[in-house]
Amino acid sequence: MVDAVIVSTARTAIGRAYDPDKLNVNGGSIALGHPYGMTSARLAGHILIEGRRRKANYGVVTMCVGGGMGAAGPFEIVN
Repeated sequence: MVDAVIVSTARTAIGRAYDPDKLNVNGGSIALGHPYGMTSARLAGHILIEGRRRKANYGVVTMCVGGGMGAAGPFEIVN
């Protein structure tokens, strides 16, 4: 899973059975760069590259959209 801002994801993960080795493995957009106007494209590309590297079947990208909204995108990763 890749999240633009890990704080919301980390709060959701507390008390649940999430594997920390699969949650924001390389940091979010704050750590990797938060390019204006292309965050979703960067996150989508990143989950596909990282998913292939880890031989994962699926990945999820989440991000805030502003005004309290958010978005999530599931991806099937073809290896």
